[in-house]
Amino acid sequence: TGATLEVSSPITIRLYVGPGLEGLSLDILRSVTGNSGWTTDGINTISATVSGGYVTFEASKTSYYAAITYHGNIPDKYTVTASVSGGHGTVSPATQTVNGAGTATITITADSGYHTASVRDNGAAVTPTPTTAYAIHNMAADHTVVVTFAFNGSTFYFAEGYTGPNFQEYLTLGNPNTKAATADVTYMFPNGTTQGESYSVPATGRTTVNVNSAMGPNLEVSIEVVSDTPNLVAERPMYFNYNGVWTGGSDAVGATSPNDNWYFAEGNTLQGFDEYVTVLNPGGATANLTFHYMVAGQGEKDASGSVGAHSRATFTTRNQIGSGLNESLYLSSNEPVVAERPMYFNYGGLASDNWTGGHDVVGANAPQKQWYLAEGTTRAGFEEWLTLQNPASTAITVNATYQLGTGQGAPITKSYIVPAKQRLTVSVNQEIGPEKDDSVKLTSSSAFIAERPMYFSYHGLWTGGHDVLGANKSATNWFFAEGTTRDNFDEWLCMQNPGSKDAKVTITYYTTQGKAIPKNWTVSANTRLTVNVNQDAGANQDISAKVSSDNPIIVERPMYFDYNGVWTGGHDVVGFVPAQ
Repeated sequence: TGATLEVSSPITIRLYVGPGLEGLSLDILRSVTGNSGWTTDGINTISATVSGGYVTFEASKTSYYAAITYHGNIPDKYTVTASVSGGHGTVSPATQTVNGAGTATITITADSGYHTASVRDNGAAVTPTPTTAYAIHNMAADHTVVVTFAFNGSTFYFAEGYTGPNFQEYLTLGNPNTKAATADVTYMFPNGTTQGESYSVPATGRTTVNVNSAMGPNLEVSIEVVSDTPNLVAERPMYFNYNGVWTGGSDAVGATSPNDNWYFAEGNTLQGFDEYVTVLNPGGATANLTFHYMVAGQGEKDASGSVGAHSRATFTTRNQIGSGLNESLYLSSNEPVVAERPMYFNYGGLASDNWTGGHDVVGANAPQKQWYLAEGTTRAGFEEWLTLQNPASTAITVNATYQLGTGQGAPITKSYIVPAKQRLTVSVNQEIGPEKDDSVKLTSSSAFIAERPMYFSYHGLWTGGHDVLGANKSATNWFFAEGTTRDNFDEWLCMQNPGSKDAKVTITYYTTQGKAIPKNWTVSANTRLTVNVNQDAGANQDISAKVSSDNPIIVERPMYFDYNGVWTGGHDVVGFVPAQ
């Protein structure tokens, strides 16, 4: 009933049977009456495969009615949808239907000058990253696949930035390559205007840009950095006296591409904390935003906003959801954007400390099942925390392994339950005890987000805090654009080795004059190591650094300072992983 017949000479019959039988081999029969006398007589093609919803076969006799039979159970059907986030390439087909236990193949094509940066299947990263095609075998569920492409050179984005009173912003550019590089920088402002500048970065060297001087005072500014040179890295350190009362600093490695989704595990609107979300929209259309705040003890609270084309906007969390809340954030957008979360504080903590400062992170684009945090200490004057975000609709269990410094004992294991669409806060000082240097590995059977805020009175003199979002994998190469061993700056490198073999590490420091200074270290298996960069690289150096290892590790770079002798604090970043 409802069959479609298309006849030509020699007689070819094309029978529409619908997509539900796609890929199946069907037996072909004919009948003059359509009620009886079904036969294969006159059918040249005894069986045919359904393609595009049709079976096509040849017959030597005209058939008034045609029928098909299939011996067996009709298999389940699953849908695969594929899309691109951020442009610069295509995927095909956009939608396909595949039989259960079958294979779906997606063709991935990057634009000229771009490559496949990531492939996510139902939110999980596919590793290693497919470059030209992605195949899903043994289909047993629907799949949503999102592909992002990246420039073959280097691209970094910063949503946050301010040159107002009591704020000093810099852009640091590191170049580990043996040839000099040029970085093209676009500054973007809330009114949609932009300004372009170009900066040279010496071979095996670094360049520092004073953004206040380059752009002028009293500006909210976001930044895009583009270079034809691969493996360039960019950071944006800032120093401040927030509202004239809370001194500190923050730093971030730029995001490598805009995205529709951004996750932040840390955040609160408690007394003594001011949280903001800064969003950069580098595209040509207005981005409509939804803020999904996941509040401890309460669940989800939503807010909305928008950012115009080629501009940035700042959102105050307290104004969106109210005061007195510990929360995480999932930010979604209908256009690719870049999001950061700066926070400023007068931290009371476990002992009513009144440590002032600030910290900032660029968000993650998706939850993951494991996170690494190389830095951490519970020594006197430090309070370390873990914030765990669960965006799922059911509670999850997160397992923590605290790897201690050399000679401080065996790893300590703990487990935590994080309620659905909420966040959990863990005091590491209370979990592992005082006077420990620690790294953390966090795992779960369900995807989640992890950050590690820390607050301190460094040597009892410099108060502040810093925060990082964890790394979701180890690597053999890490790069840092920022770093200095000037007076009133203390720089450290924290290296976490989660493996069962010792890691032989080479740290190469790159100066502003293009000089490379190599140093060798060993990080014992299943431990962490802290390197005093002021001693390792020498005093009064502005440096970038590359950390290379024969076994995969995780590296962070905390710094503590008394900026210009008046603003004390600290900041920390997880290193950038260049192309391997």
